[in-house]
Amino acid sequence: MTGISIPFKGIFDEEAMKGFIPALTRAKDLGAESVEIRNVKPGYDPAEVGKIAAFITGLGFRISVHGAMESPETAVEDVFAPLSEVLPGLKQKSLNITVHPFDGDNPSALTNLSDYITENGLPVTIALENKRLMPDGTQGDCAEYVLEAVKKTDRPNVGICFDLGHYLYFVLKNHPEKPDMLPSSEFYSRVIHTHIHALRGHSTHFPLTAEYDMPLREYLAPLAPSFSGIFNLELSFHKFADLLSPADALAASLDSLRAAIPKVLAEHDRLRREFDGDFRSALTVFDRKEGLSVSLAGPTFYLFSFGGYRIAVDPAFRVARRLADTPAKAGELLQDADLVVITHAHKDHFEESTVRLTSGNRAKWIIPDFLAEKALSYGLPEEKMMIAEKGKPLAAGPLTVLPLEGRHFRPDTGKGVPEYGYFITREGLPSVVVPGDTRDYSALPEVPPADVCFLHVWLGDGLEDAETHPLARDAARFALRFSEKCVILAHLYESGRKDGRMWTRAHAEEIAREIASLSSATRVMIPRQGEVIPMSCD
Repeated sequence: MTGISIPFKGIFDEEAMKGFIPALTRAKDLGAESVEIRNVKPGYDPAEVGKIAAFITGLGFRISVHGAMESPETAVEDVFAPLSEVLPGLKQKSLNITVHPFDGDNPSALTNLSDYITENGLPVTIALENKRLMPDGTQGDCAEYVLEAVKKTDRPNVGICFDLGHYLYFVLKNHPEKPDMLPSSEFYSRVIHTHIHALRGHSTHFPLTAEYDMPLREYLAPLAPSFSGIFNLELSFHKFADLLSPADALAASLDSLRAAIPKVLAEHDRLRREFDGDFRSALTVFDRKEGLSVSLAGPTFYLFSFGGYRIAVDPAFRVARRLADTPAKAGELLQDADLVVITHAHKDHFEESTVRLTSGNRAKWIIPDFLAEKALSYGLPEEKMMIAEKGKPLAAGPLTVLPLEGRHFRPDTGKGVPEYGYFITREGLPSVVVPGDTRDYSALPEVPPADVCFLHVWLGDGLEDAETHPLARDAARFALRFSEKCVILAHLYESGRKDGRMWTRAHAEEIAREIASLSSATRVMIPRQGEVIPMSCD
């Protein structure tokens, strides 16, 4: 999500705000979704801060806050007293509050803030920001200072605000011989918010234009794929007032920012906007009482209705757990499932949080024999488990489910995990085969042809950005050996992957072309998430 920081000097001033209205409007038109209120200092009037928040949310933005703390003893009052009229009416999933470190015991202050958040059930995270200088005003690596404070605090609601401009200042001032220097990987792993601005010399908070310094793409790349916070522009408009209006500065900076954000992180924004609606749409497949229908609830999370018998295959949400409301409601939403089927242990297929939320439902679970102990450790009752063994059919309601040995090991290195695919039949309905995540297309279990094959797109390591992929034809042949009637291509836009390792519709279309060249009569589909597909494949 992209956002902008609007600087306020003191209490809210309606006259001063009028100059920013065109900038806010233009930024929103260009896709900015959040406004950071900067700075909300200790002692500010809560009514005035509430007025600011209401004004911004009234324009259709989310809010974040740049607050301040002065000591461990006063941190809670410093940060939360000015927000006392904002938090009770907050209409967004979470609120990030960024604070600077002070010259003192920051871990104790952060712990006090964390305790207050937890005790009051607040949807708030605290981000400690790296400054240009150390908290005592000396030169030094404030990024590492902040990291150590956050590590000592070690709370899930406390992380880092990575100020890219402040870090670049540190590099240029202290390590000009290392212009490509980056914060540590551990620093990046703790980042939950950002402040983004360019430099002119050693002066910060300039727009992201060619005239000013900021290796934006290089600084943002290590955030993928775990970051799900706000890419927040923090400009000081008075510094370049003679050159650019606030509206033009934000527009130019947003263009530069969008071009530099890793693709997989842009996918997070789609999940925020669309996942809940797509899931509700996918769930309507359970309303189908006749025939075979399927929907895609995630990249490899399938929902089936076999004539009214309802199946969930590999129910997992991964990154969507942080971005959408649906994952927390999985127990309620999936309560009508009759059967849950698991293929292997990877977290995008078998996720502890989802198991715990759904294990109290009435559904039986088909669990591979090599995952039985893990399923128990996740809280799945033994009496609800049907243990799958390779080649031994299971009767599940009106279905026969045949476990197949998966091909999730790379043929060159042997790296991978055990996996079962499944051949699923119900008398009078099309048969379905789900081979699972395949890494070796050279072998195929001995099963009869199916009416529908679900192929998970994978075209090799290190080749994701190539124009063509040597494995596309192998993948096509593999799918056709399971079914010459219908192939469904999935495993796309998996947001837990880094750029260059996320398969897209373009990759699926390449395989579809190969299938068409080998078997023109085969129906190939690339469903979007949420789409319900009736399967006849005649």
